Amino acid sequence: MHRMLLIRQADPLLYHPESSSNRLTEAQMEIVDSWTESREMGKDEVCAICYDNFEDQEVVSLPECGHYYHIMCIKNWLSIKPECPCCKRSLSHFFN
Repeated sequence: MHRMLLIRQADPLLYHPESSSNRLTEAQMEIVDSWTESREMGKDEVCAICYDNFEDQEVVSLPECGHYYHIMCIKNWLSIKPECPCCKRSLSHFFN
């Protein structure tokens, strides 16, 4: 997750942890949690948000497209933009 942290530090417009408008509500976080699964990922598979390996941990599979992410990475992403980072499929209908 080192690259993700560098991006946050380098470009404050990408991530505003203090802003309440950039946080998922508890209900929205529960929705994302419901997409979580334990899955054995390949050694070379990485999260497209932070570029770190999955290392046999729980991952989130987005329901519209099936792309996989670390749970905290996708929660942070969805707080900013409700769409898949890879294919840009909208997920906003899950959060309305």
